[in-house]
Amino acid sequence: MFTAMIIDDERIVREGIRELIDWEKAGFRLGSDGKDGRGGLANILRENPDLVLVDIKMPGLTGIEVIREARQQGFAGHFIILTGFSEFEYARAALAMGVEGYLLKPIDEEELLEYVG
Repeated sequence: MFTAMIIDDERIVREGIRELIDWEKAGFRLGSDGKDGRGGLANILRENPDLVLVDIKMPGLTGIEVIREARQQGFAGHFIILTGFSEFEYARAALAMGVEGYLLKPIDEEELLEYVG
């Protein structure tokens, strides 16, 4: 079984994603949540999940900064960006760092399952 982590500064978003799909059926166990960029990065480096769903705009570090720093620290897992912003610059920066997906909020169950299922 793989491990997934959700990093988003909005509690309702984290809880919603936890409930959106049957993670176990998709082959994942959910690890710790991250409530902001710095805490999320610390959780990534400590738990080394297989998949991280990370928001772009958060206090502390942005999602792009979290990804960049995690990669610099040797994290080789997968990232999916969660964002309410469809701006091309965010997508371009994320894709340049090898992000596997870019999901716009509100997250669609079927679209999320395409990435994890």
